[in-house]
Amino acid sequence: MNLVCKKENLVDGLDMVMKAVASKTTMPILECVLITAEENSLKLLCNNLEIGIESFCIEANINVPGEVAIDAKKIFDIVRKLPDGNIFITCQENIMVIKGGRSEFKIQCMDGTNFPKLPDVDKSEIYKIPSEILRSMIKETIFSVSLDESKAVLMGELLEIKNNKLSLVALDGFRISLRRENLNENYSDTSIIVPSKTLMDISRILTNSDSEDVLLYMTGQHALFELSECKIVTRLISGSYLNYENIFTEDYKTVIKAKRQEFLECVERASLICSDDKKRNPVKFKIAEDKVIITSNTELDQSYEELPANIDGEKLEIAFNPKYLTDVLKAISTDDIIIFLTTALNPCTIKPFDSEKNEALDNAKYLILPLKLKG
Repeated sequence: MNLVCKKENLVDGLDMVMKAVASKTTMPILECVLITAEENSLKLLCNNLEIGIESFCIEANINVPGEVAIDAKKIFDIVRKLPDGNIFITCQENIMVIKGGRSEFKIQCMDGTNFPKLPDVDKSEIYKIPSEILRSMIKETIFSVSLDESKAVLMGELLEIKNNKLSLVALDGFRISLRRENLNENYSDTSIIVPSKTLMDISRILTNSDSEDVLLYMTGQHALFELSECKIVTRLISGSYLNYENIFTEDYKTVIKAKRQEFLECVERASLICSDDKKRNPVKFKIAEDKVIITSNTELDQSYEELPANIDGEKLEIAFNPKYLTDVLKAISTDDIIIFLTTALNPCTIKPFDSEKNEALDNAKYLILPLKLKG
């Protein structure tokens, strides 16, 4: 192998595919990046057998084609520290020579023939998702994914296409996040459970991508996401997802309309009192006539906030884990929100609210279980 490419292009490509490098493995090859030089382009591939990321062609001058596997972290650390400009790479007898400016490194590499290739995914049916929509949907739901490894199904998000609408659902047993958007074309109904790490990686890569659609293909155990700069193949989570629609209810007794940012700031201040409290005391909400009184207290400290709000229905007192609330309030983008409550022991539903149209928006809704009030 003998090639020349720009440092910037190689660093960007390595940074993208390294999200699929295995962190703990008994197979050293999975800690490597596969570098394939052919014609006038360079391809990079990392694959930890759960998720694989392959860059599309990186511009390079290929003098001698070839394919090798090399420690991904090592080559990334070397290349990004080299001076700006061209990088010269040659390989011979399992030694890679990397030159940039006046620096030179000789690193051991491996034959690329034993590197695991990406699984084949059937491309007979394609789903097109606008990249900006997918990125925002992931960002506005991913925080509700479970971290409990005994509940593998809940460690991913349900990606559901039904009636030409895309839904992304995450839940952890204490809260549910749902985002839904219309698709521009007619598609057959389907659903898959995508690991949360895969969605996080897609979201990070899309941050720097253009406005092209993400192309989604699915097969029995895998899904393929084609982005503008790379393709990602992920193993799907098997199992049945919860029937989330039946958990949301339209039976409510109290409705609160409030300014999202003001509500967020009140909850954040109240949570300062109990953030270091080992007992994890909740933040309490007393629904009055035209305001919500927000309090928190520990054995030594207490806080008090008044939030102006439009209240309709019965008055009540209820308590929540403040982090669950702040996650939702940060995810919603509208200036106003609407909260639906039934009793102090039943979950609340939060939706974005359009003040100009005076209606709740149905493209997002969040459900949070309350905490039991003491005394």
